[in-house]
Amino acid sequence: MYIQRCIDDRQYEHADAGCKLLSNITSRTITTDQINEFINHLDENYPSWFDQLISAFSTINFNLKKNNLDYLSAILVNLTHSKLIRQRLRTNEHLKRLLCFTDQHHSTIRRGSIACILKNCCFDHGLFYFYSLDFFAFYFFAESHEQLIHQTENNDDFICALLLPLAGSTADELTEEENEQLPIDLQYLPSDKQRESDRDIQQVLLETILLV
Repeated sequence: MYIQRCIDDRQYEHADAGCKLLSNITSRTITTDQINEFINHLDENYPSWFDQLISAFSTINFNLKKNNLDYLSAILVNLTHSKLIRQRLRTNEHLKRLLCFTDQHHSTIRRGSIACILKNCCFDHGLFYFYSLDFFAFYFFAESHEQLIHQTENNDDFICALLLPLAGSTADELTEEENEQLPIDLQYLPSDKQRESDRDIQQVLLETILLV
C-alpha cells in the first residue's frame, strides 16, 4: 500500500513524490463518498494508518532521506471532507499535534494545509463554506465544534493557533493591562514578531476565527 510506505518507511526516498500523488488522488475532483470508500479501505487493510500519518507528519525530520512530508497535510485537508476524519481529529490528541504548524516558520503548504484543516473541523456547527487546500469552496452542513476548544489541556490552544500567526508585537502595541488579558501565548510578543504573510492563509484563519 503506497501510503503505508510513505508514512512507515523512514528511509523511503520518494516519500514527497508519493504524498503529492496521493494529494492529487484525494483532491476535490472526487466525491465525499469516494473519500469515505478510500478511508474504509485504509481502515480495513492498515488499521493504524491514521495514527501513523499524524505521527509522521508531526515528527520533524521523520523521513531520513530529507523528504519533508509537507504534502501529508494536503492529503489530510482532502480527507477532512469526510465527517469521519473530522470526528477523529476532534475526539483525540491528533488535532493538538497539528496546531503548532500554523507558525510562520513552517512552509506555506504546511501552514496553509493546517489552516484549512482547522477550518474544516469547524464545519460541524451549521451552514458554512467548506474549504479545500486550493481555497475553492462549497457548502456543507454540520453539527458541533465544542470539542475543538475543550479537547486540549489549555482551552486557549486552538484559539491561539489561529490568532498567533495574525498577531504582531503585543509588547509594543498593547499596554501591560491589555497584555495581561490575553492568553499566555499571545502576551508580550517581541517587536520582531512577524504576521502571516500569505493572504490566502490569512483569510482562512480569519474565517475560522469567525466560525469559532
